[in-house]
Amino acid sequence: MVREVEHTRMASDTSGPSEGHSTKRAWTARGKVVLPAVLTAVLTLLAACESSSAKVAPTAARTATPTNVPSVLYQADWSHGTDGWTLAPHWKVQNGALVNDGGGDTALTVPYTVMATNYEVDMDVQTFAVTQPYNCGNHYGLEAQDASGTQLYIAQIWCLGNHTNIAGESLLSVPSTDGYATSDWAVHHNLLRTYRVVVHGMQVAFYPGAPAVGGAASSVPLSPAAFDVQDGYVQLAITRFVVLAR
Repeated sequence: MVREVEHTRMASDTSGPSEGHSTKRAWTARGKVVLPAVLTAVLTLLAACESSSAKVAPTAARTATPTNVPSVLYQADWSHGTDGWTLAPHWKVQNGALVNDGGGDTALTVPYTVMATNYEVDMDVQTFAVTQPYNCGNHYGLEAQDASGTQLYIAQIWCLGNHTNIAGESLLSVPSTDGYATSDWAVHHNLLRTYRVVVHGMQVAFYPGAPAVGGAASSVPLSPAAFDVQDGYVQLAITRFVVLAR
């Protein structure tokens, strides 16, 4: 192409009076060669810049946020016997569970004292029948005590009738502030249910099912705490008892 342009210019030089016009044509012809090359270089540079800016910077590896999973402080194991529990009248270990025949009003001391400030007690209970009396003299649940044996709180089901679906009440009581909460509750025979008590400092809540039975504040610390499992005239089986740190 350059040779062609130079040849055009030489031919123009011999044409005499039309020299200026021929020179203009020669530079125009040269521009047709040089200008596309410049544009190509510029466009190539722009494309490279766009390609570079389009690249996504590598994302730093994400670290999974640990969840606050309660840790087990104590869990009963009745698969091979009493596991350190001293059985009172009307209680026995059967098929890996604590079983009460409903023949009296007794309590079992849990062989563990919780020291944690925030904790949870879970107890899986299956009821079978209410023997007597058919009023608020029957009950089952959990009582917490301090080192002197003074009651810290009690969470229980009481006032049961002798029906397939027992109408009763759930109760949470904190004697130190004379505080308590109750609600109507239906206990279904042969249905395994988890009863849960949750303590945060000096606050306690009782979950006999999905909803909580209110909550109550104590005027004294709720730990250390020892526990009694209580039963009054209710045939039942406790299949799990566990204390967790929250």
